[in-house]
Amino acid sequence: EKMDTFLKYLQNASLKKSMVGYAVIALFSVVTASLFTRYLCIGWLNVLLERMEEGSYSSDSVFIYLSRVGKESPVILTVIAMIHNYCIFVYTLIAFAVTASIFVEKKIKTGMHAMEEAVNAIYTGDLGHEMTFRSNDEIGQLCGLFEKMRIRLIQDRQRQWEEEEEQRKINSAFAHDMRTPLTVIKGYTEFLKKYVPQGKVSEDMLLDRL
Repeated sequence: EKMDTFLKYLQNASLKKSMVGYAVIALFSVVTASLFTRYLCIGWLNVLLERMEEGSYSSDSVFIYLSRVGKESPVILTVIAMIHNYCIFVYTLIAFAVTASIFVEKKIKTGMHAMEEAVNAIYTGDLGHEMTFRSNDEIGQLCGLFEKMRIRLIQDRQRQWEEEEEQRKINSAFAHDMRTPLTVIKGYTEFLKKYVPQGKVSEDMLLDRL
């Protein structure tokens, strides 16, 4: 339970604090694994040396052997001694490689992938793609800025649409107001063109129409 709480803390902590936290976990793992491995190696060496030395064996023989292991030593004892002496270096490399991989995957890669999807969505005009990545670290804050930008773009587009709609209404009303008198003028013009040349419209009627 405490480990789960600690991992959740690392998930929301800053990149620097998370890196230190993962390093502590790696160091703890290295120390624990090394101590356990050395304990097993000493146990095996005790058993093997006791059989080999028989009467000359003492409790300090294993530590003396570890300090003077060489080419003339039996292969099995040499292998166990090497594991005892160098396991900490192997575990250190493995632990920090695994920890670094987890750190990049959990703290950086996930957030960067979310930002990449958000950028691609905005580029293609899809403003409905919500940023789902949540964290209190620097990557999470950057993702939060992307989400605010997306919302702002939606608001700007909505406002632009409303302004364009209002402009269309104004243009429609203006066109309607202009169309009525223009229609009347067009009708009088056609009337005059048709009947004035024929003499069917008197001067008084023409003045009355005008």
